[in-house]
Amino acid sequence: MKYCDVQERLRMVGIVMSKSQGRIRINHFGATAETAYFTCCLEDALKTGQAMAEPSALPEAWCAERT
Repeated sequence: MKYCDVQERLRMVGIVMSKSQGRIRINHFGATAETAYFTCCLEDALKTGQAMAEPSALPEAWCAERT
């Protein structure tokens, strides 16, 4: 599994992934820093990012704006 492949898969579901100093950061597109998740494992980033994209895991402020 390559970093760019995971990044693209997460991007398609609205999750942004970046890497700095060996740490992978994932978050909802346009979300605040407090909802970010950090890991060093690509598999963990993919699994967690996909879970973050589930409707039940969306930030409450987003859900309020969409109703």
